[in-house]
Amino acid sequence: MRAEVQASNITETAKRMNCSRSALSQVINQCGPYGTGKASVAKLAEKAIQAFTKVHCPFLTEFHGQATVITGAECRGHADRETPPINNPRELRHWRACQACPHRAKYVHQQAHPSTEIIGEFQ
Repeated sequence: MRAEVQASNITETAKRMNCSRSALSQVINQCGPYGTGKASVAKLAEKAIQAFTKVHCPFLTEFHGQATVITGAECRGHADRETPPINNPRELRHWRACQACPHRAKYVHQQAHPSTEIIGEFQ
């Protein structure tokens, strides 16, 4: 997260993570409830993973004929739909591919999956 904040600023990084600026500031500066350990940073860490982790999407790579990289949030958006997108054949094929994808375990169930290929690091 620090690298993202240094590359832009806390406000923009918080927007990309879909979290409050004050919560992110407290984590980065290690102050307030996050700095003292009274508040858990688990939810913010998950939001950072979703926003800044990059993965190769096997379906989009095959569909476009070239390596396609998406964020964890985009991956989760495709895989974790409440209902299949039956009105769009391409999206339905994508959703079906996601149901068996090794990346799904990481981004839908919030667990590390050893076969997930992550590009880059965040902190």
